[in-house]
Amino acid sequence: MSLRDYPDLGSFSPFLSWDKSHPTKSLSWYDAYNAVKHHREERFKMANLGNLINAAAALHIMQSAQFGPDIYDRFFGNEKSPFFTVEHPVHDLSDIYVPDFVGGNGMVPDLYFK
Repeated sequence: MSLRDYPDLGSFSPFLSWDKSHPTKSLSWYDAYNAVKHHREERFKMANLGNLINAAAALHIMQSAQFGPDIYDRFFGNEKSPFFTVEHPVHDLSDIYVPDFVGGNGMVPDLYFK
């Protein structure tokens, strides 16, 4: 993931260091968020631009994972995120949770079910 307007800053992978045995401590940006939230006076210096960018990148990733990689694609007219996804995983259909939309209420486009 990279910033649209600042590609020279490189790419961001906010979940790269995630370790399931230490889920919040292994993500330095999330650990900093918790430290500042609970001990603002002592840990305020941890509230820095790098941690903010990684937290925003993590939000972009989570929303892309939930709603599909095209959610922030400019082709679809959605330019709400300052990031663009450099690469994303390709999942098997059996790995994807899709709620049952019976009745053709128009909530999910047909192209996802063909």
